[in-house]
Formats: sequence, C-alpha cells, structure tokens
Amino acid sequence: MEDLTKKYENTIFARSLITNSEHEVLKIALEYLLDNLDNMVGDFDTFPEENANLKQIANIKSLQKLFRL
Repeated sequence: MEDLTKKYENTIFARSLITNSEHEVLKIALEYLLDNLDNMVGDFDTFPEENANLKQIANIKSLQKLFRL
C-alpha cells in the first residue's frame, strides 16, 4: 500500500470523506490492529512473514496520519 499522505497531502480532504462516528470507529480499529501487530514483531519464523507484518504496521501508521487519528 502506498503512503496515502503523499497522495492526499491535504488531510482535511481525507477527513471530510467520513463522518465523526466513522472517524472514531476507524481510530479504535486502527489502534487495536497496531497494538496487535506491534506485539507480534519478532515472533515470526521467516523474514517474509516479519517483513509483511512490518509493512502492515507502516500502512496503519499511514492511515492514522492521513485521517489525523
């Protein structure tokens, strides 16, 4: 997944795409996912699995930045 903040530098645009309720749900869901993925760092047996996990963490952080979560 590309860094969406580069594509949409104006995060007000991205933030305006969702309601306040959706924003809160997204915030909680991304925090939950990030916590779980962070807890799994170092637990994988192969480099590709570990690399995929780290990419997912980066994607979540990109979404958090995009939506100012």
